Amino acid sequence: KQYNTNATIIRDLTNIPRSITIDFGTSNVLCTDGKTRRGKIIHYYTDSISFGGSVHEIVTENYFVNEDNVFSKTTFANNGINNAGYQQYTILSKDSVVKNNNEGIVLWESKRVREVVSGGNTAQRVDDVHKVTGTGSGQTKNGLAWSMNISDPLMIDQSCVHKITTGVIQVQPQGKALRSMNYGNGTCDNDAVITINNFTKTVKF
Repeated sequence: KQYNTNATIIRDLTNIPRSITIDFGTSNVLCTDGKTRRGKIIHYYTDSISFGGSVHEIVTENYFVNEDNVFSKTTFANNGINNAGYQQYTILSKDSVVKNNNEGIVLWESKRVREVVSGGNTAQRVDDVHKVTGTGSGQTKNGLAWSMNISDPLMIDQSCVHKITTGVIQVQPQGKALRSMNYGNGTCDNDAVITINNFTKTVKF
């Protein structure tokens, strides 16, 4: 995503791992989304993500958004071919945001497994269907913990412009009722049903 045309993009195609650095500089710049940024986002990679054994890692360095200090590390690893003959990936994320003006610290980490379950043996990616499983946990800026579990695998149909068509996510906030998000029965839409106790509401993303 292009946030600001003044950011410097540095590509290192010589060393292993290779890297792409987006450098916003040491002073705040106003970006096209209305937020200020400074610091670096660095993408390290060993090879194309389509190759088994390749690893991609995205990290931040002295990175601030609207004066919130963002520490982020996401690792995307290609595990090779699964039992069905398709690619399988592991995605690990660990992030924290130190809010400006001592407003607290937001924490987030997750582990997900993403598998191609159909269409992966064709040249057209648009017919791929991905299955995502995993868990996550974190903390709000007020210090309240929460946990997340994909209780029913999320199915992402690329022909549906990357929308989640089925699956259920359950979130357990500290001291509050369990809430679930159901993405439906396979329809290509932006709808999900939120359930908290006996309350339900359909939302659009």
